[in-house]
Amino acid sequence: MSGRDALSVLAAAREAPDRIAVVSGESTQSYDELAGATRNQIARLRDAGIARAEGVQRVALTCASEPETLVRLSALFELGQATVLLHDRWTARERDEALSLVRPVLDPFGAAPGTPSAGAAAEAPGDAPLVIVFTSGTGGAQKAVLLQRDALVASARASWAHLGLRHDDRWLSCLPLAHVGGLSVFTRCLAARRTVVLVPRFDARSVADAIERHGVTLASLVPTMLERLLTELPRWSPPRSLRAVLLGGAAASPRLLREAHRRGLAVLVTYGMTETASQVATQEPGTPPDPASGCGRPLPGVEIRVRGGVIEVRGRMLADGYLTTDGPRPAADRDGWLSTGDLGRIDDEGRLHVTGRRGDVLVTGGENVSAADVERQLSRCPGIERALVFAVPDDDLGERLAAALVADGSGPPSDELLARHLEDTLAAFKRPRSIVYVERLPETPTGKESRLRAAATLRGRLRPLQIETRGGSGAGGATR
Repeated sequence: MSGRDALSVLAAAREAPDRIAVVSGESTQSYDELAGATRNQIARLRDAGIARAEGVQRVALTCASEPETLVRLSALFELGQATVLLHDRWTARERDEALSLVRPVLDPFGAAPGTPSAGAAAEAPGDAPLVIVFTSGTGGAQKAVLLQRDALVASARASWAHLGLRHDDRWLSCLPLAHVGGLSVFTRCLAARRTVVLVPRFDARSVADAIERHGVTLASLVPTMLERLLTELPRWSPPRSLRAVLLGGAAASPRLLREAHRRGLAVLVTYGMTETASQVATQEPGTPPDPASGCGRPLPGVEIRVRGGVIEVRGRMLADGYLTTDGPRPAADRDGWLSTGDLGRIDDEGRLHVTGRRGDVLVTGGENVSAADVERQLSRCPGIERALVFAVPDDDLGERLAAALVADGSGPPSDELLARHLEDTLAAFKRPRSIVYVERLPETPTGKESRLRAAATLRGRLRPLQIETRGGSGAGGATR
């Protein structure tokens, strides 16, 4: 099967017309029915002037998690246009900022106010991306990532080669389609002629119901989603049909992995990013989610190395580059290696371990601090369920460390207990000076915990950690 046919709904309908392509609530669409809706959409797009100009145009698509989005996406795939994926929950400001990176852009669906209704061709066909996806970074400005058709196909094939392909596979889609985690569920299923089970918004009960009622065999979640599934449904256990849950997007605590395993969930910790069209390393199917296994070995066709402590990736699934305010720039170096910016190591078994994510390094008083390391220590304090560390402005230090904390069922620890724990486990400059207790940590639209949102929304609620530690207040110590 050619790369073009792999992501063609029309080709899928010729090969497997009666197979179910999409399940959403009580409705289903076979590949033949999806192809018919796609042909109608293609005709409407051509009437609107899409694909009539020479070259490839950029087309905005606001992505709600509903069948109509998949129809529109399929039509744009058939026409070979560069689809600019916009999140349906973005504010007008967020949407405008994203679109400012990709203009000129067409808006045939009328979901992006203020964008032009016509524009010049974006790229020559051979150089054009199939999709433009915005990163959902936790700490900085968005980047527009250029993913070609071949990258998406290579990613889909690598995923199936690792997981194995069954005739009855159905993949749960509850991640936003505007981000690579959600998009890749559709592209994997399309390339394999398998079924996508759409859930419009993540809700623990809705997800559990969809898994049970629709025979879901595979699911992709981020740790916050898995946490809610287990916490809000304490008596739920997965049906036998669910053979694997890919867990990525952020670090998962050992406690969460243990609880998932106890409840019978076959969790596979995975590592990937927008620039790699999703996963590039995943734990082996059938193995328990042991933190000692890290993120598993590289998928077929993926090379991973660690240089200077930084993870680098090479393979056909890599993005071509970025669109920035200064113009396009490549994602990889001239030898094809992408520096992820994430910190990690590779063990003697060839398994990747991520020790720090992009945006994890905070600077306070001239000292570099791994926020992930501080969060691990905070979460080990009795009474603390989860923690998110972020930086806020400080006249003396430039920035000081703060922590948003979620207490466990026993209630939050006293300030004295927390401060003593931090004094025993962290250097003074690594200790948060300010804390706030919350019911839920701030997140991006994809469900990833967000330092940027924490700093923006929780700064006014912070209070000092009210205890003087044995070593004094120091650069990051507690104060009376």
